[in-house]
Amino acid sequence: MDVETNGVIQEPLTVIFRLETTKKVRAQTEEALFRKRYTSGLRGIFRDEKEEREKEEDKLGTLSARRKGVLWLLKTRLGKANELQRGQQEIRLQRQVERGKSILYKAQLGFLPLNHTSLLVPSSSKSAAAASNAWSVWLEDEERKNIENILPEEQLQLFE
Repeated sequence: MDVETNGVIQEPLTVIFRLETTKKVRAQTEEALFRKRYTSGLRGIFRDEKEEREKEEDKLGTLSARRKGVLWLLKTRLGKANELQRGQQEIRLQRQVERGKSILYKAQLGFLPLNHTSLLVPSSSKSAAAASNAWSVWLEDEERKNIENILPEEQLQLFE
């Protein structure tokens, strides 16, 4: 689930980065066309184009600022969503670790829930007196596999 959510967030972020690069290329192209239009040719000789040039510069600046603002807004909102998702993922991991610790702790002390069918066997067969004092819990293979399926490898390594 976390991988899917992360993918859903990362996909629009990559699209936004592509839009940013496209916006930069577009701005460079518009600037080059603008310079070419007003610096070359005989247009300036026949009429005064200062007002027209200023209007077009303002228009290009406004469009550029608006595009930049939209991209910034999208990036910040997706960044917040990404942080929220990351926080939720960390909380789920912490809960899973605590759950795993609880299961392993109960298994070590012999406090397994009633639905678990554990076998109590003596840890050493040297003497009956020593065996009665040193009982340990041995889980059946199915129960051990269930616990191993619940816990990630990192947690299992901590308890080995």
